[in-house]
Amino acid sequence: MHRSPPSAIMVVDEGTAAEGGDGRTALEAVNTSSPGRRASSFLVRAAFSIVGNEVVEGLTTSTSADESKGTTVNDACSYVQHSLLLTMSIAVAGVLLGSLPFSLVFNFIGEEMLRKSEASNVTESGYVILRSETTDPFTWSEGYAGGGPGADLAAGCIAVYAMMGFPWLSVFAISSRVNGWSAMHGKVLFVVVVCFLVHASMLFLYFVMLGSDSAGPTGVAVLKFGWYPALIVGICTILMGPFKDRLTLTNAKWMMMCLFVLMISEYFIRTALKVYFLSELPTTRIVLRSVMLPLIKYVSLHLYLVAVEHVNFTHDEHSFLFLTLPMGLVVATSSVMQLAAANPTEALVMQLIVMVGELLEYRTYLRGKTHIQKWIDKARWLLRQGTSTVAPAVAPDAKPEAAEASHVRERVHLLSGLAVMMGIMEGSASVMTFALFLMCPINPSKVGAPADKWDALLVLWLISFVFEVIVPEAVLAYFSRLIARVRDAGTYGDVVAVVNSDMFGRENSIVIGMVTICAVSYMYRLMLQVLCPTPFESTGEGLMAFSACCSDEVEGAVPCDGV
Repeated sequence: MHRSPPSAIMVVDEGTAAEGGDGRTALEAVNTSSPGRRASSFLVRAAFSIVGNEVVEGLTTSTSADESKGTTVNDACSYVQHSLLLTMSIAVAGVLLGSLPFSLVFNFIGEEMLRKSEASNVTESGYVILRSETTDPFTWSEGYAGGGPGADLAAGCIAVYAMMGFPWLSVFAISSRVNGWSAMHGKVLFVVVVCFLVHASMLFLYFVMLGSDSAGPTGVAVLKFGWYPALIVGICTILMGPFKDRLTLTNAKWMMMCLFVLMISEYFIRTALKVYFLSELPTTRIVLRSVMLPLIKYVSLHLYLVAVEHVNFTHDEHSFLFLTLPMGLVVATSSVMQLAAANPTEALVMQLIVMVGELLEYRTYLRGKTHIQKWIDKARWLLRQGTSTVAPAVAPDAKPEAAEASHVRERVHLLSGLAVMMGIMEGSASVMTFALFLMCPINPSKVGAPADKWDALLVLWLISFVFEVIVPEAVLAYFSRLIARVRDAGTYGDVVAVVNSDMFGRENSIVIGMVTICAVSYMYRLMLQVLCPTPFESTGEGLMAFSACCSDEVEGAVPCDGV
């Protein structure tokens, strides 16, 4: 059924304080009740600042608070257990299909490149092959075009493998769920297969002919830019072909916007990843990981949410799966950046900032809003308040009108699903990337440095997994369950109920896992494109590590003139 446009959706927020029968707020009631409650007022205030007054309301208005809290804790533990089980299942599949093959191919490419052009750049500490700022993926400096036929062949294969997963398989799987598998047969499937074969062939030939230098500048340009029409036509067919006679201008417009947002997000993420690996300034790296990356997520998720609410899918109940596309790119990038931190302190600072942001993010989603929508609503309220001279402006978090109540419940349910899958995707991506760093010698934080040791990687990974997955998931499950019990039905997300619903059945869980694995694998390819193979210092031969590259353009990077 077609949903109404998401105009000024409003739900109760922390600004609307719950009051008891005597006019006191729930927080005041806790502080003036029994001695036991007064003794725990500090903890209540701490929770109040993050999750809002409705948590305190749930603790004080329940007729059997102890039993309620005990049940909530059990439900939260069951949720965390279920979430971790699904996370590890996806991670194991991801290691086998993504981390393992990519590590083998990357090791081979690095060895081939160094074998052909060993000791092309000599430094005081050893031998480093530096990347030129103008070269293309898997090509290197000083006129060195490629790593020989073997390396170029492997580079072409791994590029096709990564692109096959993201975006081709990912978008196809999602479209199959929201439109039905029967809508993907016939002409749609035929056009998609043809476009993919054209795209894959041109991408493969690009790497092979670039390395052998047999295509010439014109041929390379044709191959490099020739695959884009095939990619765009194929993805548009996946998105819009299943609508058939239901394809209206509205549906086409919003599906095109989804593709455009995904392409723009990928560009900004790719640029941020390059700057992150080149810069040695901790502030730059922390800002990219903890500020810029979440902002990309907020904007892209909001635009995707607006799009799916306007499109008339056959199975609207699965439309939340579209949100896995921008989410997949962000969680894949964050897992790479986190393990590429220069030291545990930097990793901890980044992760703590991100954890606080994610808790607030969960809180916003469970109210049926995105961060962008919340900011827009508050800006509108401030503008109305500043210009109103007749009557007080309506608060940005006032209760919605009856006509909007149904739409609010739809949004709460959809964004609660987003909150559940966000933790699952983050945990899976973290495990996959940790496995890749163990199997492939990588040190993205230093120029010409050996690979990180396993114990240092373990510390970085534990920081990421504990503060990005374990703690937020536990907090999310507990407070979501607690608050949902005392709020009006459908006005606050209950992730425990959502994860046990059809929303996270077998088919949707497989799609979420597929998108996660494909997005993380795609990010591995982008990561290796901005790193440089480094030979062993003692001999100048063999692959010691894929380490950071020098740069004369990025602030805080090691200058190439000084290496």
